[in-house]
Amino acid sequence: MTIIYENDWLLYPEAIIDTQTKNQSFVRLAALYRHMGIKNHSFMLSLLNPRLQGIDPYSPHLTLEQKLDIAIECKENFWYFIRECIRTPDGTEDNPISFKANRGNIALFWLFLNHTTLILIQPRQTGKSINTNALMTYLLNIRCTKTHINQINKDESLRSINLERLKTHLC
Repeated sequence: MTIIYENDWLLYPEAIIDTQTKNQSFVRLAALYRHMGIKNHSFMLSLLNPRLQGIDPYSPHLTLEQKLDIAIECKENFWYFIRECIRTPDGTEDNPISFKANRGNIALFWLFLNHTTLILIQPRQTGKSINTNALMTYLLNIRCTKTHINQINKDESLRSINLERLKTHLC
């Protein structure tokens, strides 16, 4: 479903590397991976449906066909969902911003998509809650059906905050 390995591109002959995305944090990270010598450095820029390139999924002027294409792309391509659809608070509830890719959160998602059990330990205020909530939003609203998900938090107050964030925001 989602492009993870270099050979996965062969499964989607029409897929493109979307370097024109408005979310330039993904383009910068792909460039960093390339500079580091990673051969499959552009997996997180995959776009299975090239017709969606340049289309804002939040535009109020989307056609029904575009909305359907976006829904299908989100279901089949986690990277599109996280790159183009997830919005995170930037300190104010009324002004969400695009999800910012970095080596830590992309590694988290890559490992998760590879069914690798992991424990996420990060210093305070480095985004682990946003990363986990973005993943939970994807699983609960797009990918999974008839699924139970466990999330362990430091304490009850943090669990309540995360659950409320999942209920009221995209992320």
